[in-house]
Amino acid sequence: MYQIIPLIVVFVLITISVNTQTFAGQQDDNVSLYLQQVKNNFLQQLSPGSVLPEDDSNILNQWVESSEIRLTADDDEKRNRSIALNLKIRNFSELDIQQQMFQLLEKRQYLDVNKQLNNHLRLAYLQLLDLNLKLELLEHLKKQSRFSATEIKFQRELVQSTNFKPENLLDSELDHEQIQFQIETQQSSILKLQKSMDFSAQQAFLNLAAEQMIDFAEIHSLQNSNAVQQSQLELQLAKLKLKQQQASEGFALNSFQLKSDFSDNQDNVLTVRFDVQIPFAGPNFSHRLKQQEITRASLQLQQRQQQFALQATQILEEMEQSSSTLKATKKMAGQIKFRLLKTSNVRLILKLKKQHFSRLRKIIEIRHNIRLNYIDLLAKSGLLAEQANKNWLSTK
Repeated sequence: MYQIIPLIVVFVLITISVNTQTFAGQQDDNVSLYLQQVKNNFLQQLSPGSVLPEDDSNILNQWVESSEIRLTADDDEKRNRSIALNLKIRNFSELDIQQQMFQLLEKRQYLDVNKQLNNHLRLAYLQLLDLNLKLELLEHLKKQSRFSATEIKFQRELVQSTNFKPENLLDSELDHEQIQFQIETQQSSILKLQKSMDFSAQQAFLNLAAEQMIDFAEIHSLQNSNAVQQSQLELQLAKLKLKQQQASEGFALNSFQLKSDFSDNQDNVLTVRFDVQIPFAGPNFSHRLKQQEITRASLQLQQRQQQFALQATQILEEMEQSSSTLKATKKMAGQIKFRLLKTSNVRLILKLKKQHFSRLRKIIEIRHNIRLNYIDLLAKSGLLAEQANKNWLSTK
C-alpha cells in the first residue's frame, strides 16, 4: 500500500503536466491560425495597383526610346522617293541606373504593403492580448467569488456569537454582489470581443514568460524599423536620381537614321546619320537641387534611426522594470501563501486571502503590460509583417 500511493501521485502529476502542455500547444496552434487568417484577409483586400507590374520589355524596347519609318515622294518628273528609319536611342549609361531605380521602386512598394500588413497584425495581436487579459481576469473574479461566498458563510455562522458584527456581514455581501456584477460584465465583454475577432477561447491561452519576451525584444531591438528602411530607400533613390541626370547630360548617342534615296533617273543613295551628345557645361542648378534632396534624405534617415533606437531603449527599460516588479509581486504573493499554510485563525486567513487576491490581480496586470510592450517593439521594428507566418506569442 505504501508503494502504490506514491506511484499514483506521480501518475497524476505526469497526467496533469501532459494535459497542460497539450492545451498550451493547441492554443498556440489556434492563435497561429487566427494570425494567418488575418494576414490572408489583408492580402485578399489588396488592390491590383498595390503591386508593380513585371518588366516584360524586350531588349529592343530597352535600348530604343522611339522609332519611326518615314516615306516621302516628290510629285515631279524625276520621281524622287526616299524611305528612312529613325531611331531615338536611349542613353546607354542610364539603362543600368533606370533598372536600379525600378528595383528600388519595387522595394518601396513592398515596404508600403508591409507597413499596412504590420498595422493589421499589430491590431490583431492587441486584440489577442486584450482577450487573454479579460479571460485571466474572469477566472480571477470567479475565484474571488468563491472565496467571497465562503466569507459570507463564515460571517453568518457568527450571528449567534459575541464576535458577530453586522457591518462585516454587510460588507461581505456587498463585495460579493460587486464581484458577481464584474463577472457578468466581463463575460459580456469577452463574448462581444470574440465575435468581433471571429476567434474563440474558453480560458486564458498565452503562456510566454516575461523573461522570454525580454530576450526576444533585446535580440530584435537592433532590427531597423520600417520607417528606417523607407528612409534608407529614399536616400538611395535620391542618389540615383542625381546619377541619372548626370548620365543624361553626358556623352551619348542620341539618335540613329538609316535613309535610302532613289529615283528613276539616278542610282540609289544610302545614308547613315548619328546624332551624338557632347557635354560641355558643368553642374547646373538642377544638380544642386538633387544634391539638396540627398542631404534631406540623409538627415531624415539619421533622425529616424535615432528615434527608433530611443523608442526601443525606452520599451526595453519599461519591460525590465515591469519584470522586476513582477518578480517582487510574485515573491510577496508566495510569502502570503506561506503564511496561509501556517495559520489556523479564520479571521487572519480571510484577511490574508484578500491580500493574496490583490497580489494575483497585480501579477496579471503587470504581465499584460509586458506583453503590450513586447508587441509594441515588434510592431515598431516591422517584424510582425516581415515574419508574418511566425506566432510571436507562442512558446514554441
